[in-house]
Amino acid sequence: MLGLCLLGLYGCESVTLPPISNSDSTVMPTMQSPVPTIEKSQKEVSSQIEFFDEVLPVKLEVEPLTYKGVSGSRYRLATPGTLLGVFSENEVLVRSENNSISVINLTDSTSRKLVDSVRYPVEIVLDEERLIVPLRSETSDYPIFSIGFYGEYPQLLGKTTGYFPFYSVTNSGRVLVIEDGYLTLKWYEDDKLMSQSLTQIERTLGLSWSEYDFTKSPDDSDWKTPWIDFEISPNGEYIALYDDNHAKFWIVTLDGSVIREFERQEYDSVEDTGPEVEFLGWSPDSRHLIYRQGAWKSWGPALLYLKLVSVNGDESPSELTFIEQSTAQDATWSINGQYIAYAENRWDSMGPDGSVRGSHISVLDVENMDRWDVSDLYYPGGLYWDESFDLYFNCWGDDLMEVHICRIQTQY
Repeated sequence: MLGLCLLGLYGCESVTLPPISNSDSTVMPTMQSPVPTIEKSQKEVSSQIEFFDEVLPVKLEVEPLTYKGVSGSRYRLATPGTLLGVFSENEVLVRSENNSISVINLTDSTSRKLVDSVRYPVEIVLDEERLIVPLRSETSDYPIFSIGFYGEYPQLLGKTTGYFPFYSVTNSGRVLVIEDGYLTLKWYEDDKLMSQSLTQIERTLGLSWSEYDFTKSPDDSDWKTPWIDFEISPNGEYIALYDDNHAKFWIVTLDGSVIREFERQEYDSVEDTGPEVEFLGWSPDSRHLIYRQGAWKSWGPALLYLKLVSVNGDESPSELTFIEQSTAQDATWSINGQYIAYAENRWDSMGPDGSVRGSHISVLDVENMDRWDVSDLYYPGGLYWDESFDLYFNCWGDDLMEVHICRIQTQY
């Protein structure tokens, strides 16, 4: 991320302060001249992003759902929206078709609009009661803001450049981005924007991310820009990284020490491949990681499956789903880390052309590896838990053109 001055939004000059030593990395305060106070810059930041605080009624139809003994509800919104996360047991964050985000209360049928012109993905930092929000841009540079749950005290963390916003967030709201081709950690301490360059990671692993043109996707660049992915752990101690040019992924610490390293599995029978490793989420205790591995095919359904890997130990990753049975969609951890909910398209429910009515969602008990089905209505867009172990997701309506929000009780 870049500071306010480095973004060139206000025509000011940047001030370089003495770096703060932190292991092998550098932490650099980012401040503004001639008045180096965040209070002034926060007012200027507020003028760049429009917030809304009006609570309005929303038309919401609720119908009961039952699937294999699991109960739930389907919420039909008058205006379709993409589910982005869960605030509480009754409040969800939704992005509308015009790219604004709102908090919808499913109990009293109200909507509280927060911000316009948002770019996916949006992250909820529950511990800090803040949102990490990339804004839409006419270029490939996306400003990223941290804002309160009610839009209060916006903080500009900087920008990320790419064909979509590249960033990852810790539980404390620290944001890992690619800045000028290098991994950089951004956060606020009191009123100062802090920046920690992690170039030692790329040196250790031999990465060349600064040489890639991230404004072009792998497809658009004829794979000159390879598929990459990275995900920082909730406690901020580990980073998982993947680079398709190296055909492997790593789990490293912030100082570049390699904890785990894995070779990518090859698929000789697949001619057209796309991203083969995608990180889906760390466990809340930062000890395990779910990722999706496989291959895309232009001529048929993708071959994708879920794997689980531990940070400590030397065990090989364990398979959660199997290619001969299904192609994986998404997965997420419950808040207490006991369960994993995952979605998959099962071959026995697909049409001959690869079409599917709705993906199945299952819940896995990580401790004893028991699993059970909870829905067959999943529409791609994310899976989200609340503290009562209810699961929320976008789901199909009776009409194939309708997409709604479903909430199911995963515990019998």
